[in-house]
Amino acid sequence: MKYVDEFRDPEAAQKLIRAIRRAASRRWVLMDVCGGQTHSLLRNGIEAVLDECIELVHGPGCPVCVTAMETLDFAQRLCQRRGLILTSFGDMLRVPGSRGTLLDCRAQGGRVQVVYSPLDAVELARQSPNDQVVFLGVGFETTAPATALAILQAESLGLENFSVLAAHVRVLPAMEALMQMPENRVQGFLAAGHVCSVTGFEQYAEFAGRHQTPIAIAGFEPLDLLEAIKTVVDL
Repeated sequence: MKYVDEFRDPEAAQKLIRAIRRAASRRWVLMDVCGGQTHSLLRNGIEAVLDECIELVHGPGCPVCVTAMETLDFAQRLCQRRGLILTSFGDMLRVPGSRGTLLDCRAQGGRVQVVYSPLDAVELARQSPNDQVVFLGVGFETTAPATALAILQAESLGLENFSVLAAHVRVLPAMEALMQMPENRVQGFLAAGHVCSVTGFEQYAEFAGRHQTPIAIAGFEPLDLLEAIKTVVDL
């Protein structure tokens, strides 16, 4: 695939792997902060091939998986209300709360609808004036702008039957909390490129300097991740 295959080149990957092994003077403990990066590291065998010099710790994790159980429980109670439609992304329907999932609630008669974008929820509210439509907004900094746009769109349309149950979280406070833990072993981070494209990288530079912990901003393809790992161990 044009503009993607270049980031999956096996020869270039082997060259980076050899460079990482040469540069690693000790076995580094690195954290990839995004679930998408974790999938790519495992799917492409990067974690296994670098195991002798790099220990990869996966976290804080997928923003769907870190949604607070209290939020999920509240969402499940909402969808049981008469005249209310709860909307969210499809993967949220499988995340368990303390009493099951939103899929379970739908099976029990709750009105839960999958949307591909917060704007789809706004359109549903426009088409369903007699129902209250609630969008369960989750995700890191990358999805928050779309939720904000949906709120602005609903306001511009004069919709009074659209609202948001906001469960957005931020990456940097999670990293800060990790660094404060006495048992923390992380010696470097692979930051998420899509998050930094929204927030910028200045805060990460300040974090790295304050904690004396290197951070490389990375994408999701094999060469992105290998280059980021090499950048960290070169420091």
